[in-house]
This record gives sequence, C-alpha cells and structure tokens, in this order.
Amino acid sequence: MPFHGQVPCPASQVQFALLYRELLVLRTLFSQTYALMLQSTANQNPVLRDAEYVMERIGASARSLQRFQKRGDLPVFERKGRRKYYRDEDVEEFFRKYRGK
Repeated sequence: MPFHGQVPCPASQVQFALLYRELLVLRTLFSQTYALMLQSTANQNPVLRDAEYVMERIGASARSLQRFQKRGDLPVFERKGRRKYYRDEDVEEFFRKYRGK
C-alpha cells in the first residue's frame, strides 16, 4: 500500500486492473452457478416475480436492480426472452436484508 504522497507503480496498476477483471468474471460465474443450483434444488413450481414487481417490492430503480444482479445479491431464476424472473423466496430474503425488516 503506497504511503501518502507516493505515486503507485504503473506496473502495479496494470496488475490491479487485470485482477479486477478476473474478479468480475469469477463473480459472474459464481452468480450463474448459484442460479443453476437454485434451479436444481428448488421445488418444482416456485412462485416467480417479474422485475417490475421486484422493483416495487424493494423500492429500487431498474439500475439498482441491475446492480444487485451484477453483484450476485439477487439472482435471476429464469429468463424468457428479454424478461427476467426472480423466485419470490429470493425477493423476500433480499428485501429483509436490503430494507432491514
């Protein structure tokens, strides 16, 4: 970690950029794996909610919902065309964490 006033080495900046990209890829793979795991272990007919319902339920914008998905906080359970569907259980669990209720 550089001390105050020192400029980081350009080579270390490149290394950090490469590590950051790898972390993003790993996070995406983890989210996809988690979604597949949920599909395989979930009951046969889970209650699915669309993005509009989720945004209204948790009180977040479309951009915030995308950010939650990207971070893996709220996995997409199923996609049909361009529409995304979330398990009601995941939405409620996220709501409790996000809103603290």
